[in-house]
Amino acid sequence: MGNKKTKLGIPNGLLAAFIFVGGMWSSVVLVAFLIYTAFMEDDEFVKVSARRAAIITFGYEAVSYALGLFTRIPYIFTNDLGGYATVFGKINSVLDIAFTVIMLFFAVTALLNQDVKSSVVDKAAAAKKVCPKCGNTVAANAAFCNKCGEKM
Repeated sequence: MGNKKTKLGIPNGLLAAFIFVGGMWSSVVLVAFLIYTAFMEDDEFVKVSARRAAIITFGYEAVSYALGLFTRIPYIFTNDLGGYATVFGKINSVLDIAFTVIMLFFAVTALLNQDVKSSVVDKAAAAKKVCPKCGNTVAANAAFCNKCGEKM
């Protein structure tokens, strides 16, 4: 299909999808993927995907932790959370759902877009030739260069 292979031998879109799903599953798994991609992979698509997954995951965790703190602060003073905790609990539930949807979106996008990009680039490259005399790019089926007239 034209996907670039990672050093693991799998398509880079598939590894990027694993990174996003790993970030949904556990921060420890995501950190392992981040370390692997930083030191082992050369593919820029995989590296960008790992950074994006880290930003989303750790941003989500920071907001979720802050919401948890907000539910505990009133308890210190009143020993009664009442409806206050319920509101933050609902916000946190919505945040959980949004996080899951965003990570799944990026995982599926990584799988689909990488296939599309690679095949489009491969087809575009196959549809062109370079003139050996002047370096002009011409159509793959051209018999002569349209700049210098060299036979192709």
